[in-house]
Amino acid sequence: MARLGFIVNAASGNGRGAKVWSAVERELSARSVPYDVFRTEASGHATALAQRMVRDRSYDSITAIGGDGTVNEVAAGLLGSDVALGHIGAGSGNDFARAMGLPSEPSEAVEALVRGDRLEIDVGRAGGRVFVNSFGSGFDGEVAARSNGSPWKRWMNKIGLGAVSYGLIVLAALGAYRPARVNVALDGRSYDFDDVWLVVAANLPYLGGGMHICPGASATDGVMDVCVVHGLGRLRLLRHFPLIYRGAHVSLPYVTMLRGARLSLKSDRTLACHVDGETAEPLVTELTLVPRGLSLIVPERQ
Repeated sequence: MARLGFIVNAASGNGRGAKVWSAVERELSARSVPYDVFRTEASGHATALAQRMVRDRSYDSITAIGGDGTVNEVAAGLLGSDVALGHIGAGSGNDFARAMGLPSEPSEAVEALVRGDRLEIDVGRAGGRVFVNSFGSGFDGEVAARSNGSPWKRWMNKIGLGAVSYGLIVLAALGAYRPARVNVALDGRSYDFDDVWLVVAANLPYLGGGMHICPGASATDGVMDVCVVHGLGRLRLLRHFPLIYRGAHVSLPYVTMLRGARLSLKSDRTLACHVDGETAEPLVTELTLVPRGLSLIVPERQ
């Protein structure tokens, strides 16, 4: 049996990463599965660990245990190699695990890692960063920046008020954000938008812990789904915001959905950006898709 590699973010999900790993480790021991585990110590560490493990040539797969930020970092370290990505969601959002149907129950997760299949998936590039879920610019970039920098978010998550915390962050960003004029160039086609709140380029349907931002997005179709929200005021945006959780926003006249493999953004001012929910450089303007750029371990297909 091939040796399994694991990269664990114990702090993800306010300590959920450590708990999930403990349960997975018990399952591995019960099955006598050989493995090595490495723990992240700082932002970006998972990428460095994955790159080192690839160079070791000891692993057919490397599994990220953590949230969407952790799987993003591990994917970045595996891109361009023949080592497959495994993932067990242990964050606060787990959008990647949700979209790909990856099991969270320890015995099912280990079964998938041991006996599962490989699925070739697309990976996005945004400047020097990669994304497996989505890239966002504008209002949702502002929300990500405020959320990642919030001194009280972790405390509210610990006492079960994570949803309240996120709601307050959204409201604060809503009050501060100024809509922009944006040009979107997609596979040679050009689109101009006024009063733009956000531009999301999605490889998968979800972001922000379950928001169904691009319902038709797929990591196996060779294109990004792009959602542009534009031409409405704050109160109307706030009123329609809940529709995103069930994907019903796509029928609104203020929402334009596009598809393509190469995206260029130009705006009349600098906009906050994120990749997979993690704050990115605000000057990212060029996005490309790497078709079938990564192998993902998924449950055995019948």
